[in-house]
Amino acid sequence: MKKLLLPLFVLTQFVFADPPEWEYNPAGFEYAMYMNVAVLSDDGELMGEDVVDMLAAFNDDGSVRGLGIPLFVPFGPFMGETLWELTIGSNDMFGETISFKYYDASAD
Repeated sequence: MKKLLLPLFVLTQFVFADPPEWEYNPAGFEYAMYMNVAVLSDDGELMGEDVVDMLAAFNDDGSVRGLGIPLFVPFGPFMGETLWELTIGSNDMFGETISFKYYDASAD
């Protein structure tokens, strides 16, 4: 019986896992950059099917510099797909290195 409970416990941890608690305050930054982004999977497929997916921008120290807003595209070459609108904040006039993280809710 113990052998069956362990896999069940491990699987339920993934089912009930919470999305990241990324927070961004645009008022905390003097400069801003705006981007429209398409997120591709390793297979080259567009991602962003789920409303609770998240895209975030980070600087080198790991602080959140922007959160994506999912946009459903009603026309054009990306019609029916989800693209992301990002405002990325900075206080450095000469730029910073920015990295991105994507949270896929369906895969957790």
